[in-house]
Amino acid sequence: MRFVNKRLWVMLPVLCALAAAVVAVAAYRPVEEATWKQSDLALGEPAMYQDAIEEVSLMLNTDGIAPAEVRTHGKKFLLSLDNRTDVKQLTLRMTSSDGVRIREIRVPGGGGDWSELLELQPGTYTFSAVGDPNWICTIVVTG
Repeated sequence: MRFVNKRLWVMLPVLCALAAAVVAVAAYRPVEEATWKQSDLALGEPAMYQDAIEEVSLMLNTDGIAPAEVRTHGKKFLLSLDNRTDVKQLTLRMTSSDGVRIREIRVPGGGGDWSELLELQPGTYTFSAVGDPNWICTIVVTG
C-alpha cells in the first residue's frame, strides 16, 4: 500500500505539469473569427458567402431605439430589432440621408421582433418607428 501511495505522489506532479503544458499550448493557438464562409468550408461545401455578414442588433423599448447610432463595416448586414414595447402595431422605416425611403415594414407589437438581411451603399441612414420622433437610430455604413 505504501508503494502505491509513493508512486501516486511521484506521478501527481508529472500529470499536473503535463496538464499545464496542454493548457498553455491550447491558449497559444490563435482563434479565427467564425464566419459563414468558414462554416461552409468546414462542412466541405463550396463557400456560398463571399464576405462575412455582420449583425447589427437594436432594441426598442419605451425610451426609444438603443443604441441611437450604429456603424457597420460591411455593405451587407443583418439588421435585427428586439421589440420590447406593448405597441399593438409598429411601422418601421429606413430612409437614406437624402430622404429616400429604403424600406418600410409593419411589425406586430408586444414583443414582436424583426430582422432582415440588408445590402446598402456606404452612407448614413435613419431607422425609425413611424409616429414617434424619439424612436430613431442612425445607421452609418462605411462599406
